[in-house]
Amino acid sequence: MTLAEISDIAQMIAALAVVVSIIYLAIQTRQAARSAKAAVHENRIGTILGHIDNMIASDFYPVWRKGTQAAPDMSDDDVEKFMLFVAGLVLVWEERFRQKREGTLDEDRWLSTERTISRFTVFPGFRGMLALLRPGFDPDFGELMDEHIARGRAAPPPDRAAAWRAAASKELAAEPGP
Repeated sequence: MTLAEISDIAQMIAALAVVVSIIYLAIQTRQAARSAKAAVHENRIGTILGHIDNMIASDFYPVWRKGTQAAPDMSDDDVEKFMLFVAGLVLVWEERFRQKREGTLDEDRWLSTERTISRFTVFPGFRGMLALLRPGFDPDFGELMDEHIARGRAAPPPDRAAAWRAAASKELAAEPGP
């Protein structure tokens, strides 16, 4: 075997090693992207659960309930608590809006966020607080919130307790007898 043949074999091996390295890096990059997405989604769930925990905390729930209903007997302190809570929710939603705009949040997860926004904007006290917070919104996000507020005004707030009782009653009736 001549030196030229050995050189040709070495070049082929080097080229093959480069191809294998590129494939390996592509796989690793894909795995890293999936891991990053999973972390974002875990963070999203943690944030949602944190808000729910705060919302149902025994000392805050009455504030939440009165705030969403725009109860006129709310104290100034309770209005402030309600405002801070709503501002926190809106900041999370605005960040998700930006993530969606930048392509880092999938469409189905963004649609889930929009459904949540729609569920909250049926409450007059929530809409009122959004009106106070509106000047600080990203302009595009503000336009989106304006659309949700307009739709929220057109929909009556749900009576969740009555809806649950009706659904549970249907489920009880559907159970097989003894």
